[in-house]
Amino acid sequence: LVSFCESNGKVFAGSDRQGLLVFSLSGKLLQKTTQFGINITQILPEEDGKLLVAAYGRGIFEYDYKNNQSKNLNDLISLPQNKLNEIITCYYDSNENLWIGNFKYGLYCLSDKPKKVTVYTMKNGLPSNDITGIIEDNYRNIWVSTAYGLSMLNLEGKFTNYSYNEGLENIQFHQKATLKDELGTLFFGGNFGLTFFNPRVLDLEKSQAPKVLLESLKVSNKEVKPKDETKILNKTLALTSAIELNHHYPSFSIEFRGFDYVAAKDLNYAYILEGYDKSWNYVNNRTFASYQNLNRGDYIFKVKAQNNNGTWSKQPALLHITIKPAPWLTIWAYLGYTFLVLLVTLITFRLILLAKLYKKELEIEHNERVRENEISEMKMRFFTNISHEIRTPVTLIKGNVDFLLAELKDKNIRLKSTEGLKNSTERIIKLINQLLTFRKLENDTLDLEVRKEDLIKITHELIESYRFTGNLKGVTLNVLTKEKELIVQIDRDKYEKILNNLITNALRFSMKNGFINIVIETQSPDQLSKDFVVDEKIERYLHISVIDNGKGIPASLLPNIFDRFVHYDKEKSKPDYSGSGIGLNFTKRLIELHKGSIIAKSQEKVETCFSFILPADEGIYTPETIHKAKEPEVKEEIIPEPYLPETDQPRKVILLAEDDIELNKTIQNALSGRFKVIPAYDGKEALKLAKNQLPDIIISDIMMPVMDGITLCRSVRENELISHIPIVLLTAKAEVENKIMGYKYGADE
Repeated sequence: LVSFCESNGKVFAGSDRQGLLVFSLSGKLLQKTTQFGINITQILPEEDGKLLVAAYGRGIFEYDYKNNQSKNLNDLISLPQNKLNEIITCYYDSNENLWIGNFKYGLYCLSDKPKKVTVYTMKNGLPSNDITGIIEDNYRNIWVSTAYGLSMLNLEGKFTNYSYNEGLENIQFHQKATLKDELGTLFFGGNFGLTFFNPRVLDLEKSQAPKVLLESLKVSNKEVKPKDETKILNKTLALTSAIELNHHYPSFSIEFRGFDYVAAKDLNYAYILEGYDKSWNYVNNRTFASYQNLNRGDYIFKVKAQNNNGTWSKQPALLHITIKPAPWLTIWAYLGYTFLVLLVTLITFRLILLAKLYKKELEIEHNERVRENEISEMKMRFFTNISHEIRTPVTLIKGNVDFLLAELKDKNIRLKSTEGLKNSTERIIKLINQLLTFRKLENDTLDLEVRKEDLIKITHELIESYRFTGNLKGVTLNVLTKEKELIVQIDRDKYEKILNNLITNALRFSMKNGFINIVIETQSPDQLSKDFVVDEKIERYLHISVIDNGKGIPASLLPNIFDRFVHYDKEKSKPDYSGSGIGLNFTKRLIELHKGSIIAKSQEKVETCFSFILPADEGIYTPETIHKAKEPEVKEEIIPEPYLPETDQPRKVILLAEDDIELNKTIQNALSGRFKVIPAYDGKEALKLAKNQLPDIIISDIMMPVMDGITLCRSVRENELISHIPIVLLTAKAEVENKIMGYKYGADE
């Protein structure tokens, strides 16, 4: 039997296996019923002889024994059915509210005025949802025993829990083991005996505000003891009202402790550092406060405690704290800082001024470089333009020399002077072409065109053009090599320009009865001088040296010997190897274009040697730089017509457009023997004559006044009457781009 109830002269007993039993006061069993189930956990008397029967697993019932009627309260409560099935205990308080202790689902309160159900669980403050007992004290507080502690629900609906910290020996209580005696003492039975107390005594203790003491001080995570090396404390912190901290202790913490005889471990704390914190810091049950890197000044630390009844300390614990400034934050330090700032400002101003002056110097230097580049560009334009102008009279000279040689050849006369004149004119034309090539090199438009050539043969042919000049100066020119034939990939035109420049310089400064030796050999990179810049991927180099026994070069000039447009102060009698022109610089850049290198060595009045290397391996040059041989054109054999006298055969008509009168006359003389030549001195005149005379061919210069040759060519091709006439353009501008422009506008050659 687990529950009893006396009502109407009968005893009602609840059994955990046999249901509800009814006994007489003498102990005779009157009735046994299982209509509420076999496990009856609680029976409470109600008015009019009714009973409240709680059946585990079935719910809670209102039972009218006289009429044998019952109704399930589950039907009247808006809760899930299973939450009222596992009822452990029931209790009516002084306000006739029904309190139901449930297993797993917490505490329920059923009120008729007004009719409602209130549910309390751990979310509301209960220590456990397993309710084992319910009882009301004399102050109308509801005490609830649970499977994990004791709890009191006051009239405001707030729970206060009690456990080991509050002095309980039991925290796991038995079902329905509760009792209140006539003095108001409450009894609760548990696993470790009986727990009892009078709530009146607890209320008196709770009404007392807790006291707080400052327990200890730590600086830089080290506890401070009275009269230790820090010299902060002379006695314990609890008896100290003020401390001073200097810059050696940037951080500190204060530990405090509250005193409460009911629930000391449930005290909550709050602290504030006046002068730093703007409001109280509420830290629950934490018993220390930490601060670091505080500014110099005076502060007041305050701390108070709150017990579980909500009462705060009447008087907080106080500690006055003075933070002394570091030496570098004193007034003298700030005066020093002011002086340093002024000094730094002065230095900064001076540096900015110097930077501006330096920037101005850089601008001046930059402007000088720009002006030098402009002057250099003007020189280049001058050389280019003068080259075009020189080319025309030189062409006239060469033409006359060719005519003279042809006439002398017909008469079987051979003069060395005329051959020398021919060689000289050819050299002048080569120099003019070199100037034009240098212009391309400056504009990065000069490309290589390598092909397999016999280097020994090319060198011998080149030397022959200098034999006449060498003989005049008494200088012997020799080619020294062990090779009879040396086939390598090379750009012949560029190689000839390189050798021309070096031989010309050697002839210029050679002594009478001197020599110029051109030494040719092949060497590996390991055999070359360390002064050469070599590529490790290249296995074989051509090593060519031009050696003379002339006046030599001063050692001070050798480092800049390959510079362009550089002038040196020197005696007039000394050789001008530094150059006021472009020869050696041009030579160096052509060699570098060939992926080679050049060096110069000299002993004054003994020997001067210019050595350069060129790659001898195949596959070094890109496919774009390798000359592509053209397929031979298949031409029909042309049988020349027999020459007839003028009276028997009409002559072809040539329209010649050339603004240079002397060159115009020279070309007329060269062609008038077999052709009828119609002269014109500008493009506009030539176009008019072409429309009127309908010549067989037009030969025109490009650079002419009024109308140039390109415009003439375009005008002829746009005129249906004369568009069929072949056009040959003559120009001193022999570059590829000029030829392409001529072809673009309709020139045939």
